[in-house]
Amino acid sequence: MHVTGLKLTYDTSKAAGDRIVSLVNNVERISLLNKKYFVTVNNYIVDGGDGYGHILT
Repeated sequence: MHVTGLKLTYDTSKAAGDRIVSLVNNVERISLLNKKYFVTVNNYIVDGGDGYGHILT
């Protein structure tokens, strides 16, 4: 999935929900501790387009 202005580092060996290990925008590192972030996508992605059938799990 393309995200503008963010650098995301993840570890696929970790459990779902814990895989993001680093999130940095153009200026600073974004805290992941005790926070929830939301992703907005269109219906095409929600319906499994481009291979994202797992996005709701």
